[in-house]
Amino acid sequence: METSRETGKLNGSNKLTTQYCLPSERLLEGKLQFGDSNPGSQLEELPSWFNLELARKGQKFARERLYGVFYAHLIALFYLLAQRDARKILYYTQKSHTPELALKRYLATLLQVKLWYDSDISDDLSCPFFTSLSTVRKIHHGMGQRVQAQHPDFSKPVIEEPTEDDEDSSQPRGKLWEAFKADLESSDLAQDILPLEENPSGFYYFSQYDMTSTQWSFVALPIMYSQKLGMYDVTDEELEGFVHLWAIISHTLGLEPHYNICLVPDLESFKAHANWIYENQYLPGFFDVNYESEVMWCALAEGVSHIFPFLNVENLLLQTLEDFIVAPSQNFRRKIGWITVYRRLFQKAIVEPLLNFKWFQQYCNNYVRETIAKVTESRMGLNSSNDVEISQRAYYY
Repeated sequence: METSRETGKLNGSNKLTTQYCLPSERLLEGKLQFGDSNPGSQLEELPSWFNLELARKGQKFARERLYGVFYAHLIALFYLLAQRDARKILYYTQKSHTPELALKRYLATLLQVKLWYDSDISDDLSCPFFTSLSTVRKIHHGMGQRVQAQHPDFSKPVIEEPTEDDEDSSQPRGKLWEAFKADLESSDLAQDILPLEENPSGFYYFSQYDMTSTQWSFVALPIMYSQKLGMYDVTDEELEGFVHLWAIISHTLGLEPHYNICLVPDLESFKAHANWIYENQYLPGFFDVNYESEVMWCALAEGVSHIFPFLNVENLLLQTLEDFIVAPSQNFRRKIGWITVYRRLFQKAIVEPLLNFKWFQQYCNNYVRETIAKVTESRMGLNSSNDVEISQRAYYY
C-alpha cells in the first residue's frame, strides 16, 4: 500500500503500514545485530511508508497530553533500568549514576523528545525534527563503539557496593529494596527472561534489540495504559498516529524495519508486540534487579525531581508495583514514609480524577513545559522553545 507524500494519506486503507516487523518471538534475533543498521550514515530520503498526516496526528496527541506522555516515559525508564544490558550500557557511559548526572542526561533526552513532539515535521530532511534525530543517531553510534571498546568484560559489576561507612545520597536503602523484592517474589509474574543466542563474532552491546527495547520504553505505556496515566479520552486514531510517529523516529535513528515494532499494519499488531516484550523481557527483568539498578533508580528519581518535584523513588516504585506490574505491595508499604503514602493518596483521589477534564490536562501540560523551560535555562543556558537551538546544542553524552 503506497503512501501519498503530498497528502499524507494512505491510499485506500486506514492501516498504519504494511507488515515489516518480524514476529514477536524473532525480535531477539536483533541482539546479534549492531544498534545502527547502517553505521555512520544519515537518512537520505523518506521511506515509502512515511505518512505526514498520521505523524502530525501523533505529535498532536503527545502535545495535548504532554504530562501523561512524559510521565509514561519516566515510568518506562524505570523498567529499562531493570534490564541488565540497558543499565550497564548507561552506566558505562558514566553519565547517569548520580542525581546531578542523571538530571543532565535525562533533561537533554527530554528536550530532544519534546522537540520531536513540538517541531513541525515535514518531508524536508534539514528541518529541526530530522536534524535532532541525525545528531542523536551519531551520538548512539559513537557511544556504542566506545562502550564496546572500553568494556570488553560485560559481566563485570559496574558499581561496587559501599561499606557501611560510605555516605552518598544516591545510594539505596537496603530495607526498602528488600521489601520491593519480597513483593515481587510473592507475585505470580514469570521470572525467567528468554535466553539470548550467542553471537560467535562478538557481543554487540548496543544492538538492534536494544533499540527495539528502547523504542518500547517510549511508545508502549501510553498505548497499553493510557487510562492509568490519566489519558481518558484517547482515540485509536490518535494512538495510531503516535505509533507511526515513533516508526519514523526509530527508522531515522537506525532501527531496521524487521525490528521496528511500530512498523505494523494496525494498532492491535503493535499491542501484540508490546505485550510480548512486556511479558517476556520487561516484567521478568525486575527479578534481575541488583545494586546497580537501585543506584540508577535513585539517581534518576532524585535527578528528575527538579522537573517533577512531587516525585521520589518511593513514589515511582509504589506506583510501578500497584498500577503497572500489578503486584502485591504490602511489604513495600510497610517501609515507606508517610509523605509517600500521602502523595500516593493525593495522586489517586485527586490528580487522576481531575485529569478527566481538559482544563486540568492543560494545566499539567503547561506546568511541565514551564518547569522544563526553567530547568533548561538554569542548567544549560538554552531556550527550550527554540527548536533550532535545541536540535543543535541540547545534548549530554
